[in-house]
Amino acid sequence: MKLVTKKSTFSPCEARRRLQHCTATGHTLELPTSFSGSRDRSSAFRSSSSHREHSSYLAACRACGVCPASCLLPDPPGPALLLRHRGMGPFLFQGAKALALSLMANTSVVSLDLGDNWLLGEGAAAIAEMLKENHSISAVDLSDNKMGTEGAKAISAMLLENTTVVVLQLSGNEFDDHAAKYLADAITANSKVEVLDLSYNKFGEKAGEVLGGAIAENIGLKELKISWNHFHSEGAVALAKGVGANVFLKVLDVSYNGFGNSGAAALGDALRANNVLEELNRSASGPAAAPLLCLQYSPPSHPVCGDARPRLPSCLPSLCCSSAPCTPSGEAI
Repeated sequence: MKLVTKKSTFSPCEARRRLQHCTATGHTLELPTSFSGSRDRSSAFRSSSSHREHSSYLAACRACGVCPASCLLPDPPGPALLLRHRGMGPFLFQGAKALALSLMANTSVVSLDLGDNWLLGEGAAAIAEMLKENHSISAVDLSDNKMGTEGAKAISAMLLENTTVVVLQLSGNEFDDHAAKYLADAITANSKVEVLDLSYNKFGEKAGEVLGGAIAENIGLKELKISWNHFHSEGAVALAKGVGANVFLKVLDVSYNGFGNSGAAALGDALRANNVLEELNRSASGPAAAPLLCLQYSPPSHPVCGDARPRLPSCLPSLCCSSAPCTPSGEAI
C-alpha cells in the first residue's frame, strides 16, 4: 500500500474509512498531513495478517502526523509489545493516538507495556478507547503515566466494556480519592481482571471506603496490590472489611500503609473470616502486629527458646510483616 499526502482535508471518520479500504486492497491512500481527533473511534484495520497490521500502523502514523516508532519497524509487533520510557506524552500524544488506532483490530499483540510514558489523562483515554475495541490484549501495563482522575475515569469506562484484559497494572498514576470513585465502579462490575496493581498512588480515607465496598462485591480478582498509599483508620477498616467479604482474592499487598491499631485489628478479623487468602504482605503498615500475628495461638512453647509462638492459619501460608516490630507473642513494641 502506497501512502501519499494531500493538501485537501476530510473528516477523521472518512479518513478511517478510506484507510480501511486501501489497507485491504493495497491501493494508494491519500491522507492530509494531519487531522483532528474524534470521539468516534470506529473499528479500522480489520485485516488479520501481520503485513496488513504493519501497514495499518504506518498509515495511522501518517494520518496523525507523527514519525513511526523505530522499535516497531521494520517488523510488526509480536505477542509482547514493550514500549516503556518512549515519551509518548504529553507533547507526543499523537504517537500514543496513532498506536492506539493501529491496535484496535490487531490480533497479534496479547501483552502491552506502556509504562512510564507520561500519557496523562488524554493519552490514557486513547489507549482505553482502543481496549474497548481490541479483543486480543490480555495484559496491560500503564504504570507511572500520571493519569490522574481523567485517566481513571477513562480506564474505568473501558473496564465496563472490555472482557479480555486479565492483568492490569496502574501503579504510580496519582490516583486520589476522586479517582477511586470511578475505579470502584469498575472493580464492582468487572469480573474478568484477575490481577490489579494500584500501588504507589494517593488513595486516602474516602478511597478506602469506596474501594473496600467494591472489593467486597468483586468476583474476579485473585491478586490485588494496593501498597504505598494513605489508608489510615476508617479507610483501612473499610478496606479490611472488603477483604473479609471477598471469597476469591488469594494474594493481597497492603504494605506501607498507615493502618494503625484499628486497621490492623480489622484486617485480623477479616483474615479470621476469610479462608481463601493465601498470601498477605502488610509490611510497614503500622506497629500493631498483634491482631495479625495472633490469629491462631499455639500453646506449646518454642522448643529452643521456650516462648509461645503464634501460628498462622493453614489457609494463609505466606504472611509478611517486616518493619513491624513486635514481641515474640505478637505484641507491638
